[in-house]
Amino acid sequence: MKTLSIILILLLHFFISVGQIVTPGFTHYSSCPVSYGEIHKCTGWYQPTNGTSDYYNFCASAASNVGVPQNSLGYQNS
Repeated sequence: MKTLSIILILLLHFFISVGQIVTPGFTHYSSCPVSYGEIHKCTGWYQPTNGTSDYYNFCASAASNVGVPQNSLGYQNS
């Protein structure tokens, strides 16, 4: 019975902790993005593959491609 309790506690801990993101809304960042693939500037996030994990933010300059609401993909109000 003790072994079953330990296994249950470990499984419960695993399912609760999987997929938790430190800053899900990208609210904490070290500096504004100026180009594509700068996800490292967002605190708690990293680039898991060789693809570009693009990070768009309102603080990016108007001339950059990663600003909000205007960027290289178009314009979208919040």
